Amino acid sequence: MEEKREVQYQVYSRRWAVLLVYVGVGAAMQYLWATFFSVTTEAWHFYGFTERVAGEAAMSALSMIIMAGMVILSIPASAVFARLGWYKTVAAASVLMSICAIIRGYVGGNYTALVICTIGESICQPFILNAFGMLAAHWFPPKERGIANGCGMLSIYIGVMMGQFGFPWLQNTFGLDIPGVLKVYGYATVAFTALFIAIARDKPAVPPCEEELISRVNYVEGMKQLAKNRKFLAGMLIYFTLNGVYGAFTTLIEPIINFFNNNTIESLFIGMLGTIITIAGCVGTLLLPGITDRDRQHRRLPLVRICLTGGIIGMVLFIMGHSTGLLLLAAIIFGFFFTGVMPVSLVFGCEAGYPVSEGTTDSLLQLIGNLGSLLILAVVNGVFRGNHSMSMGFIIGITVVCIVIGCVTKEASEKERMLVK
Repeated sequence: MEEKREVQYQVYSRRWAVLLVYVGVGAAMQYLWATFFSVTTEAWHFYGFTERVAGEAAMSALSMIIMAGMVILSIPASAVFARLGWYKTVAAASVLMSICAIIRGYVGGNYTALVICTIGESICQPFILNAFGMLAAHWFPPKERGIANGCGMLSIYIGVMMGQFGFPWLQNTFGLDIPGVLKVYGYATVAFTALFIAIARDKPAVPPCEEELISRVNYVEGMKQLAKNRKFLAGMLIYFTLNGVYGAFTTLIEPIINFFNNNTIESLFIGMLGTIITIAGCVGTLLLPGITDRDRQHRRLPLVRICLTGGIIGMVLFIMGHSTGLLLLAAIIFGFFFTGVMPVSLVFGCEAGYPVSEGTTDSLLQLIGNLGSLLILAVVNGVFRGNHSMSMGFIIGITVVCIVIGCVTKEASEKERMLVK
């Protein structure tokens, strides 16, 4: 009779170094996206636009190009990850990102050249940011995968903060012009990429735990099931609103705040507001998911509804904020509630989508979230054309609709929660 061989597992301390360098390239991708968020007006003047509406639309277009890359390429990226593994995919995308960032630094004084480099960067985004689930699965035991995924998501916020605050800080501290700042970002991107290639690996020699053997439906059948799953569709709409409003508002934070303050707010302070939004969001990301985990029934939607309401309060304070203190309060409230609850909405979507693989549901949620940012920005720029009273009314209105959807949607069943990690 054949003896049953005991399988050995090992958790490597190197996993934290791998995670850290991945956070670096993830953050680099995001600060390339967020470069002009806090200096929108200065940027469109620099690139030769003479009308505010056309200038704001031109700078928003750069952000929308990055979002479009995620929308178009998220599904193909998942196939590349499956074929090449996450390390080779992220490494190749990071090299392309570095090339585009360096070129952008030297030709960034020309808007057309800037657009071409941004298109290159947009191709890289889904091949970098959609990898943290695979990294966590290969390197971390189940009890640490929540932390690993959270750190992967924090890289997004850290990168946005580096873009929003870093640009005006570099200008004010070192006297750099726009091409000079773009060069600094290019060199930093090369450094992050080099560290990632040198330290990260696809998987350890010995896995950290036994692979889950839960039977899952295939990709095509899973997509069919998700299309008929009302709870998952509701989760998609919630994440569409959360990510869409966050992406649109952070892209237009400088023109929106100056619209309500008669162009009296300096870019450095607006960059600081963006940084506070991001820091508050990081705190919320660390604290809010624990609230639903400690709930005996692990309910997600009540907290989502509360946080959406908190986000509306923050946006209203931004509209009313004619003082430094009120704007700072608005940034804290909006960041903590609106940004911090995103991981909770992602977990709800994965739970609602069972038995479809979390990789499929997560990719779809990321796709729909970026599509939300793209569409909301298109409406704000194309329909309201610089009338940010109408823009904010529209953004608040769709958030209210999202709260209503959260009220009429049922929670995922206990079985779904138990089977989805």
